[in-house]
Amino acid sequence: MNQIRFQPFQRAFSLRDIAISCGRSYATLWRAAVRGDLRVLSGFGRMMVSEAELNRFLSQTKMHTPKPRKRRPSTDGLELP
Repeated sequence: MNQIRFQPFQRAFSLRDIAISCGRSYATLWRAAVRGDLRVLSGFGRMMVSEAELNRFLSQTKMHTPKPRKRRPSTDGLELP
């Protein structure tokens, strides 16, 4: 996943801001924070993520490439015994 460049004067971001910028849902980022994959700053009254932590998290994120499913042979409408 490409790194997102944020404005240099802002050093911490809310999960909602990150979700909008990265094209992910708030719930996805919240689950990552609860799992401990994304470290949040406490004491702000809401979950905030530092710029350095956000860049670390995004650099370690991999694209999901599911394995192709094995398909059963077609019976063309015929019943197998």
